[in-house]
Amino acid sequence: MVNDKNEMIGFMIAMPSLSNAFRKANGRLFPFGWWHLLRAFKNNDVLDFYLAGIKKQYRGMGVDLLMVVNIARASVAKGFRFTESNQELETNNKIQAQWKYFDPLQHKRKRIFKKSL
Repeated sequence: MVNDKNEMIGFMIAMPSLSNAFRKANGRLFPFGWWHLLRAFKNNDVLDFYLAGIKKQYRGMGVDLLMVVNIARASVAKGFRFTESNQELETNNKIQAQWKYFDPLQHKRKRIFKKSL
């Protein structure tokens, strides 16, 4: 995403999910695992969000939501029906709040615990 001066203020990377393709290929690219990966790019209804970033002065202004909406519109047009977000802290309320517009279903949770020795 760019501002009115044509400077990049944020980016978001999303692509078709490769999880099932890697399962079918048993985690191997060769000799025929690449075939499953190629098919995943064409025959897939799950979009994975991998990476996003916004310049500090533009955070909290809705830029992240605009990027998600743009990707959502394009992905629906391409036939995607579901999305998976990358790992997010469950205490990151700003990131969690942007998904409320998409009827989210949390089905995975990862936590890191710290203990002093």
